[in-house]
Amino acid sequence: MVGATPFAGAVSMTTGRVLACCILSVLTLGAVRLRPGNDVALLLPGDRTLVESVAAGDSALERSFQIDTAGVEHERVGQHVALVRSMPGDPHRLLLMWRIRSPQGEAVDSVVVRMPGLVPEFERLITPRISNTYRYHGGRVRAQLVHGDSAPVARDLRYPQPVFGFNELDAIVRSLPYGPGYKRIVPLFSEGDNDLEYDTLTVLERVPGTSRQPAVWKVRFADKVVVLEFAVEESSRRILSRTGRARATGQGGRTSYEYGS
Repeated sequence: MVGATPFAGAVSMTTGRVLACCILSVLTLGAVRLRPGNDVALLLPGDRTLVESVAAGDSALERSFQIDTAGVEHERVGQHVALVRSMPGDPHRLLLMWRIRSPQGEAVDSVVVRMPGLVPEFERLITPRISNTYRYHGGRVRAQLVHGDSAPVARDLRYPQPVFGFNELDAIVRSLPYGPGYKRIVPLFSEGDNDLEYDTLTVLERVPGTSRQPAVWKVRFADKVVVLEFAVEESSRRILSRTGRARATGQGGRTSYEYGS
């Protein structure tokens, strides 16, 4: 899942924006590709068990910090704005947008998904060095890649099953049918290195609420390189925080979410 990207550092678009908080040295280790095992089912775009928890008008400000091996926050490494918009004249399609700012510059990613089931259709990724577009057709991804002033390069990529875009990960986590022990392998197309990975999502536990804190579900994302844990508010299905660690080094980061009204 992880590899060197044109926009490395505080924002790694190879891992989607999910690792924007981490600044992991593991980003230079090269890509890891996992194939689905026989004992865990695949979760595919259009799956009717996915809950429609993402809606037009959602907005969140995400602040990311480095954390040490003891979990103590240190330097803030990025700030990101996430928005969801309806497509004009089409209530069954949503536009998921992210604007990420870091010392390296600004990145903007926009994904059009069809509901229900978060089926990706079109994506555009712009960073200081690249301007890529992706058209999703089930297990086929047609990409047009532009690096700097170079001429566009077209790629026609085919996979054995339909795929999600990696930058849908937050939306997928919010839409899972929560229950202890729920586990699925998710085929994620990785924008940036333009390849497919198979990663695991597991619902770990429900943490009961208190008079001051809402009940939350803990969801774990994992591959051989990194582990992320999401805390998702039960009633709203909004992500409250995301923590990530590199397996090899223990380095990681934490992101907090602040939602608009």
